[in-house]
Amino acid sequence: MTQFMDLSETESPLASSVAGDGTKAGKFVQLRSPDCEFIVFAPAQMCKYHSDIVLKFAALHDIDVAKNGKGDATGFVDPGWRILGGGKAAINTTRRKLSLGGSSQAFGPFEDRGIAARLGSLKQFEGFSIQVEAL
Repeated sequence: MTQFMDLSETESPLASSVAGDGTKAGKFVQLRSPDCEFIVFAPAQMCKYHSDIVLKFAALHDIDVAKNGKGDATGFVDPGWRILGGGKAAINTTRRKLSLGGSSQAFGPFEDRGIAARLGSLKQFEGFSIQVEAL
């Protein structure tokens, strides 16, 4: 099972600001638990780094995170949870388009194989064009 989470929906309205054309741009990480794949998105103004997304997601779900000396997330303490990678994303609700691409400097590229079909099967992206490309 795959779930998509927009962290801006868990915080203040300022975090979810959308461009005039209906686009919300930012970063995402791809996570896996024993039972589910999570694609976790955050707008650029909310999370500067992919590590920030992991930290916010973990805090919301009470999951322990391994950190480096600077406090950046490097993984999960529970070996059942993994960070698969990350990239950039753009969600345009006006044009009903989701674009994923790029790579995370901290966690590497996301696993793109089949991701468009999995996200396309979710109710929140019903009727969306989903493109996996370099942003």
